[in-house]
Amino acid sequence: MLSNLQKRLTRIQLTARSGAQRAVVRFEKLEKTASERNQITLQLDALYLRYVIMERLGDAATLLNLLQYGLTLAEEGRLPKQAARMLEALGRIHYTNGAYREAMHCWTRCIDIGCAIDDKNSGVEARIGLGQLYDALGDKETAKRFHQDASALMGDVTDPYLIAKLAINIGYNQSLTGNKESAKQQFYQALTVSHYGKIPEYEAEAFLHLGLIAVNEANFEEADALTVRAIEISIDSNNTWALSAALNSYGNILVEQRQYDLALMIYKKALDAALKVGSIPQRLNCLAALSKLCEIQNNLQASLDYAREQMQLALTMSLEFGSAAQLRSLQQYDLSQKSPIELLLDLSSTPPVDGETMDQSLQRICEAALSILNISYLVLWLHDETADQLRCAVALVGDFSGIRKGMLFGKSFQTALDRFYGGLYNERVIHNIRLHSTTAELMSMFESTDLRSLLEITLRLHGENKGIIYYGQATVQRNWSHEDVLFGREIGALVERVIGDYAHQQNLQKLQEQNLLLEQRVLERTMELENAYRALEQISLTDPLTGLHNRRFLEQQMNA
Repeated sequence: MLSNLQKRLTRIQLTARSGAQRAVVRFEKLEKTASERNQITLQLDALYLRYVIMERLGDAATLLNLLQYGLTLAEEGRLPKQAARMLEALGRIHYTNGAYREAMHCWTRCIDIGCAIDDKNSGVEARIGLGQLYDALGDKETAKRFHQDASALMGDVTDPYLIAKLAINIGYNQSLTGNKESAKQQFYQALTVSHYGKIPEYEAEAFLHLGLIAVNEANFEEADALTVRAIEISIDSNNTWALSAALNSYGNILVEQRQYDLALMIYKKALDAALKVGSIPQRLNCLAALSKLCEIQNNLQASLDYAREQMQLALTMSLEFGSAAQLRSLQQYDLSQKSPIELLLDLSSTPPVDGETMDQSLQRICEAALSILNISYLVLWLHDETADQLRCAVALVGDFSGIRKGMLFGKSFQTALDRFYGGLYNERVIHNIRLHSTTAELMSMFESTDLRSLLEITLRLHGENKGIIYYGQATVQRNWSHEDVLFGREIGALVERVIGDYAHQQNLQKLQEQNLLLEQRVLERTMELENAYRALEQISLTDPLTGLHNRRFLEQQMNA
């Protein structure tokens, strides 16, 4: 049965929408009571719900230290669900404040915990947050994949809060990539869900983003109506973040309409809201607009002051962007697109398909190598003992038909052949093919493919050269990294293993054939000996002159 404190938590949660400030006070009292009674789970649940309300009010940053302490309590008390919620909340606060590295750290930890305990809500929230982070960094494609991951994880979840939040972020990403119609559909979906779900913060955001699209389409009358509606809902619901964003957008509309005095007042209100929320991106936008408006009105000192404040804030933000841009470890949580190392591990651990021939295995490995190394071309040459030449085993060169499967390497590429048979190298790393000593030969091999860079790996088996793999990059120069070379070697090792396994199978088959032949010969020899023995026995029982049975035969038959 639910305890009295748990029932109180539920009652406060049900009335939180209608009386936000009162709910904040009641949640805080409940936290204190739960702490005194050592009910840590209930204490942290109340803290998280208080954070949700205070985020809408723009006061979430004041809970930063308390949420960090809550995370410590959850870890010490072995409460993974509560720990995930603390991390999710901390990530939101850090992201709003422009501390992207900290936000990334919190959200990725949240994903790890969510996966371990199958907590979909925290996992979806964290992935949406990471998508927002990548959108802020300008990497729209990765942001799109994070939102897709969140959508796939959510599945049949019917929580209107999550549905509206995901739809808005997907729509925002689509608007950044120019898919305005798809973005509108997402915003209208969020608008419908948030309206019926009584989630005013996302209803306001949906109106805001629809207004931004109208601005981009130069439909200022519609943009004005939509943005004013977003402002009204934000004020009614005490949503400071949405209010700041909506005021920013409205100020932009007024500037386009040359209503500079009103725009100046709106941007000042937007700046106050952004300061309360702690949103650095919104503050930057406000300061830039205010500096420009003051300059238009010939208030140069105020314009200079706003510009200086903007530059100082932009410097802080650029340092954070520089750090966050280097945090490529985020890709390990990009579930819809595996990293090169994951693809390589999958390829290395995948056993050959039953009945797969050597050609099929080599083709599968080489096709995977295109994605692992992100290259334009791959050509695999293997030594043909019959022709005593290199023959093309795999040719992944797109529409280029100069190199085809089955063709011989040819004596025209004598330098490469000399290197191959001389065994003088393991690999050649050619960053710029135009600066290499064998440029003419290589360009002749690839003809009109616009090859720019080449990575050449030798294949060996039992100390003998067995082939060459060419990894080629077209159109742009590729500065091959140490990791590229290692991956190229590993793919080459997989090819060597396939060749070695196939050779082993052939040797086993030959050995079996030789054993069968030997057994057949032994059987034939045994039969010959048996026939010779019978003939010898027959001779010993007959007279050589008359051909009649002799005394020995008579003695053998006497008993019978």
